[in-house]
Amino acid sequence: MPIGKSRTSTGPELFVKKKPREVDPKETREEIVVIRGEQKKAVVNQPVNPYIAGASLRSRQGFFGRQDILNWVASELRNPTTNVLVLFGRRRIGKTSILLQLERYLPRNAFLPVYFDLQDQASRPLGHVLADLADAVAERIGMEPPDSADFDNEGLFFRRKFLPRLYQVLGKTRRPVFLLDEFDVLEQVAKTERSDTTAAKAFYRFLRRTIAEDIRPAFVVVVGKQAEELSRDFITTFRASLAREIRMLDWESAELLIRQAESNGTLCFTDRAVRRILELTGCYPHLIQLLCQRVWEQAYANDNGNGISRSPTIDIPEVEFAAVDSLETGSQALSWLWDDLGLPEQIYISALAEIAEEGEFVSEDRVIQAIISSADWLHTREVELAPRGLVKKRVLEETRQGHRFAVELFRRWVSQYRPLQEIKDKIDHSELVAGCV
Repeated sequence: MPIGKSRTSTGPELFVKKKPREVDPKETREEIVVIRGEQKKAVVNQPVNPYIAGASLRSRQGFFGRQDILNWVASELRNPTTNVLVLFGRRRIGKTSILLQLERYLPRNAFLPVYFDLQDQASRPLGHVLADLADAVAERIGMEPPDSADFDNEGLFFRRKFLPRLYQVLGKTRRPVFLLDEFDVLEQVAKTERSDTTAAKAFYRFLRRTIAEDIRPAFVVVVGKQAEELSRDFITTFRASLAREIRMLDWESAELLIRQAESNGTLCFTDRAVRRILELTGCYPHLIQLLCQRVWEQAYANDNGNGISRSPTIDIPEVEFAAVDSLETGSQALSWLWDDLGLPEQIYISALAEIAEEGEFVSEDRVIQAIISSADWLHTREVELAPRGLVKKRVLEETRQGHRFAVELFRRWVSQYRPLQEIKDKIDHSELVAGCV
């Protein structure tokens, strides 16, 4: 399916089966203890918080769902004419973790998957970036890395020298797969800082030539924006590529993620608590990790190192208490979701957050009236059209009754940290009237 017509699914399958994988319930550490008047080293058991908020998941532990994405990539790459796949989704939805899982998941007899992060690479000369990519490939397969000085800013050495050497090591059928993370950083370099040799401009040209000349290498690229938000270079390069959106976890996979602490014997969740976490997070994996991490830390806040005799039981009050803390500790992640929105979209959801209760669908007329009541000059055509983009970005859900927040924690955060009055105070009236929003 072309990039302009992405393929999605209603919900990913489970990465693991019904029963969560068992992990070590305790972490051991050495301490100096006094035994019969003598200091000795002893191994002490300590509860382990299984929730990881922020870090991408390279190992299988903590990774749930997404099996449909992994299977789709593996299936498409078995077609020798498919050499580029695009995965797109919002920030903190798990894109990097999926690439890291693909590095482990793709069959080794058919593929050589190599993860490569393009973060901080856009302003560098293309030759330097390709030299680093070749180093990553060489380290992965155990071959001698070429001299970095050999790589040019047209990609000729990489295509005509390095790849043929790699094929000799791989054999006749094994396919190199370049898993390129943060691809849209190439879009973020100012035009004044771009030249014909910087990766921000030259990488697209290199990729188009590589794809045209050689069908054997495959590229899986990850971006955090919709195709229409990206540059003409991106659209031109990936026009014929297949694309897949990475969405929220399905409820079953999200529940397995929540119940990790039951698998390691450190918490016990009531069904009501699990349902409440799903409602608050909207099955957003990073927010599940964040909220459950705070739940776990608060449950063990009074542990003085001697351990707790029984696993604490988590019910709705414990979840709600942790949710308040999560708004502050998770503010950076939530602010990233906010920063991905345009100013008209920010104005709209700020007004919606002020008048909507949890789970309430609010009509567009009510939101616009709230905006006008705050400041008539905030009401623009762009603000009226904002709900369309917000639904497409999965920030809002839509019915005939109106719109509501897809993630309750985000509604609470916007209401608390991004009130409409604050946005109004930061906007220069003349810029808004001039249409700069």
